[in-house]
Amino acid sequence: MRDGGSLFRMQTILPLTTLGQWLGLSRCHRSIRGKHSLLSRSLLNVTGVSRVHCVRGSLWITGGDTAEDIVLTAGVTRNFPSDSRLVIEALDDSDFEITR
Repeated sequence: MRDGGSLFRMQTILPLTTLGQWLGLSRCHRSIRGKHSLLSRSLLNVTGVSRVHCVRGSLWITGGDTAEDIVLTAGVTRNFPSDSRLVIEALDDSDFEITR
């Protein structure tokens, strides 16, 4: 194999997009705000968050200064300590707003 060998073999086992998702590379952002959409079961890592408002669908959120898991449904808003780091997963196709 003239393509670098190990990278090609790794892609055969686990495509780079999947590997990047598993490592959190394609889903990690330093700071993000505004309106967002996630497809069902998609993840988003965010920092610098103080408020999340679910517009459509439902979101599972963990992080901040608490160990509790939070589920937001359409029309529900949750405030977090300023500059919180959160992991947001769409339980179904969802639209939401993030405020710093």
